[in-house]
Amino acid sequence: MKTDREEDYDQAVKPLVAATHFGADGHDQLAGRHGLLALVAIIGGAIGLYGWLIFVMAFDHNGPFGQRYITPGIDYMVYWRAARAAMAGNFALLADPVAFTAQISEQFHAWLSRPLPLFPWMYPPHFLLILMPFAVLPFAISYALFQVASFASAVAAGCCFWAGPSRRWALWALGLALSPAASMNVIAGQNAFLTLALLLGGMGLLGRRDFAAGLILGLLSYKPQFAIMVAVALLAARHWRALAGAIVSASFAIVLSAATFGFAPWRLWLGHTLPGALLGGAGDLAWSNAGRLWGLSVWACATVLGASDWLANAAQGTAILLAIVCTWIAFSGAFGRDRRVAVLLTATLVAAPHVSPYDLVLLAAVVLLLYRDMLDGIAIMPGSSLLLLPWSAPLVEVPRLSVFGFGVPVVMVCLLFVLLRPAASAAATTKTP
Repeated sequence: MKTDREEDYDQAVKPLVAATHFGADGHDQLAGRHGLLALVAIIGGAIGLYGWLIFVMAFDHNGPFGQRYITPGIDYMVYWRAARAAMAGNFALLADPVAFTAQISEQFHAWLSRPLPLFPWMYPPHFLLILMPFAVLPFAISYALFQVASFASAVAAGCCFWAGPSRRWALWALGLALSPAASMNVIAGQNAFLTLALLLGGMGLLGRRDFAAGLILGLLSYKPQFAIMVAVALLAARHWRALAGAIVSASFAIVLSAATFGFAPWRLWLGHTLPGALLGGAGDLAWSNAGRLWGLSVWACATVLGASDWLANAAQGTAILLAIVCTWIAFSGAFGRDRRVAVLLTATLVAAPHVSPYDLVLLAAVVLLLYRDMLDGIAIMPGSSLLLLPWSAPLVEVPRLSVFGFGVPVVMVCLLFVLLRPAASAAATTKTP
C-alpha cells in the first residue's frame, strides 16, 4: 500500500519527469523552478539571519530593542520563577500577577533595562512539571538548556515528515533554525519549539501507532488553545485510538500535577483564568486581556481597531469556526499527510485566541513542508515567492504597534485556502506557451 507521499509523487512528479524525456521544455521548466526556489531560499535565509541579528542586539539595553522589552529570556523568567515558586509551595504568588511581576523585576533587575509591565503566570499547573527539572539550574543555564532541548525535540519530531536521503533531516533542522520565528522564540525564551514537537511528533505517528500518537498530542493540554484543532482533526479522521490516547495523557498530566501540588493550584489557576461569574469567584481578566492585546490574533486585531468586547469575541469565534471547517475538510477528505499537517498547524494559529510572533514557529514548519514539496515537484502553491510572506510574518510588529500587524492573520487565512486547493495538475505544470 502506498504512502501519502508516494501518492503525491505519482500524481505530480512522475508526469513531470516523463515530460522531460520528450524535449527540452520540461528540463527548462524544472531548471527554472529550481532556480526560483534557490532564490527564495537565499532571501528567506537572509531574513532569518536578520532575526538572529535582533537577538544579538537585544543584549544591548541601550540599543533600539533594549527599551522595547525584548530582553533575552524575558518570558523564560516567568517560567523559571513560577517553577521555583511551585517547588517552594508558593502557589498564591502565581495567582497574584502584580506581586509575581514585582518579584521577577526585583530578582532580574540587573538583566532588565527597566521594570517589567504586568507579566502574569497563565499556564495550567501541569506545565510546571515540565519546567521543574530545568528550574533547579541557574537561570542562564536553564534558559539555554530549555531552548536547546525543545529545539532538538522539534527537529526529531519533524524527521517524521522529512524521510528520504540522510541530508533531509539536516535541511529541516537548518531551515527551522534560520526561520525568523525561531529567533523570536529564543529571544523571548518561549515554548513554541515544544508545541511544534508535540504536534509533529503526534501527527507523524498517526496511522502507525495511533494510541502513542494520542499520548503525545494530549500533552498539548499544557497550552490548551493550541489543542483545539487537534481534537477536530482526530474526530474528522476517525482516529478513535489516538483520541483516547490524548484523553488519557491529558488526564494523567492533570492528575499527576494535582497529586504533586494539591488541588489549590488548579483552583487558583481556574479562578484567575476563567471569568469570575463562571466559578463564583472574583476572577479578573483585565491583565489577561492586556497580554492578549500584544498578540497577532483576530481578537487582538479587532480590539485594536476599536471593536467592542462582544464584537472582538465574535470575530475570534468566526476565526475558530473557519479553522474548524478547514481542519475538518482536510482530515476527512483525500488529502496527503503533509497537506493535512500543514492545514492543522495553520488552523491552530488562526483559531488561537492569543498568538505571539514566536508561535509562528508553526507557520515556519508549514513553509518548510511546502518548500520541500515544491522542490520535489509536488505543486501546491501558486507561486514559490509567496512563501516569503508567512516566513517573514514573525518580524512584523503586532497590530498595537504597526498597521502591518493586521496583515498576519490575513496571510494565515489565505494560506489555509491555498492549502485546501486541489494540487496543480501535471498538465498545467508542464504546459508551455
